[in-house]
Amino acid sequence: MNIQAGLPRAGTRFWRGARPLWVALDRESCACLALALGCVVAGAGFSAVAPLILASLVDALVTGMPAGGGLVLAYAACLGLARAAGEGRTFFHGRAEQAILRVLTLRVARHLVSLPMGFFDRQRSGALVQTLENGLQGYRLLLQHGIFTLLPALLEMTLMAGIVAYVLDGRFLLVIAACAIGYGAVFSGGAQSVLAASRRVSAARIGVTAQLADSLRNIETVKACCGEAETTRRLDAGLLETRRSWQRFHLIRLRNGLLVTAIFSAGLLTVLALARGQVTGGAMTAGELVLVSAYMLQMVRPMELLGFAARDLGQGAAFIEKLVAILDLAPEAAEPSCGAAPLCQGMAVRLDRVCFSPEEGGDILRDVSLTLRPGARAGLVGPSGSGKSTLLRVLAGYCVPQAGEIMTDGVPGPARRAETAFIAQTPGIFNETVAYNAGFPGGEVEPGAVEAALARVGLAPLKDRVAGEGGAQLSGGERQRVAIARALPRRPRLVLADEPTGNLDSKSTADVLDLLDEIHAEGKTIVIITHEDEVAARAGRVITLRDGRIESDVLAGRR
Repeated sequence: MNIQAGLPRAGTRFWRGARPLWVALDRESCACLALALGCVVAGAGFSAVAPLILASLVDALVTGMPAGGGLVLAYAACLGLARAAGEGRTFFHGRAEQAILRVLTLRVARHLVSLPMGFFDRQRSGALVQTLENGLQGYRLLLQHGIFTLLPALLEMTLMAGIVAYVLDGRFLLVIAACAIGYGAVFSGGAQSVLAASRRVSAARIGVTAQLADSLRNIETVKACCGEAETTRRLDAGLLETRRSWQRFHLIRLRNGLLVTAIFSAGLLTVLALARGQVTGGAMTAGELVLVSAYMLQMVRPMELLGFAARDLGQGAAFIEKLVAILDLAPEAAEPSCGAAPLCQGMAVRLDRVCFSPEEGGDILRDVSLTLRPGARAGLVGPSGSGKSTLLRVLAGYCVPQAGEIMTDGVPGPARRAETAFIAQTPGIFNETVAYNAGFPGGEVEPGAVEAALARVGLAPLKDRVAGEGGAQLSGGERQRVAIARALPRRPRLVLADEPTGNLDSKSTADVLDLLDEIHAEGKTIVIITHEDEVAARAGRVITLRDGRIESDVLAGRR
């Protein structure tokens, strides 16, 4: 890859990622930032003036002037006020930071959930969580150093340089300027190394989190296969790589720190040698010697802050890169607005020569044409890999076909999700109460609708039970009934069920099919994937897929 060609795009992505920081500012955050910036300016001023007062104090003590007491108080007050300003900056910055990060986190979360299903099919959920965490840490570094490190350091250095130029010999200013240039060279030269090391750290952390989340999500398989040792071995390999990445990062920091120490030592030695000669020759007072020494020592702090800022800004940029790449992805297309249909009427769906291929791999659906009239009921059958689940996801709008046309109620586009219930073979169950799962996502449902739905599926006694991770505290039949209960308050017009009885015993299978019969009797359109002849026959219409094509479409009993 041409790195130079990639830089403009990377810069554009970086600034697009930094833009939400400004968008997240509200009135309270702006007020806190303004107060924090005021503290920054005040602190820099007090820090720059304090050595000047100390120099006057030393001269007063050496010459026996009677003003020493007042200068002592002034010097102590400057140091105290500089410290107080620093505490105020931390307080107001902390308030603003948490408010901004809350808005920013919600903004990123809204974008994530707006992405198409195809994106999540290619991701590891643990990696997404770590990417979000890294990105927020990167934004935190940008906010902290972009405003509250660069600004006070530059302001303090400018004030001290101005005082040195006005009070002392110009050679001292040249030495300080040479040290500043040396500092800048060290940190700018190490910036790319820090950025590369930070990228490796970010990637390693994401990999470890994703691997751990995957193992915990499949803990039953781990235990059933006695795979605890293999799980921890894989995790340790990832942790070892993370450790190596951090070691490289800290090695770069050590190298930069030693170079800066050498520059500081050479600059301090030069300043003291110049001052010694001028004090001996009577061209400099003892107070001025203290002043230039104090400024040389004090100059280290803002220079180091600038170095830390350069390092951490590089780390922050590396941490937000993957998150910014996600923010660059386009969200799902908005669903078309269709005229309101009677709630008792099922949805009409027509597919015309639909083809679908994933980004990697061959065709899954080939020239699929299908018509479902309102209130129709059909069973999808066929061997594994024939395209049944993909066809269901196309109907739901989760998969966007590359060719062909989908019509819903005579309007181009897939089924509207607000009017569709999707019942997966393994339903998504939150680690919340059964009532919460049945009522998800809430919104505009009639009072008592969730309780009525739970009673209808026979789960009213379990409404307050916490379902556990992935529904671990529920049986397979109970999980399927929760999924059906979730659909009822929304009064769907189209029900898509992907092998809803595939993992159930005969009693639970009969219960689920009876519930689907009741829903169909209300005039809803239903499509069921199944491998069971009894379930297919009960659907009335049987559509057989093979190798991504419809092989047959007949009424049950006529195959």
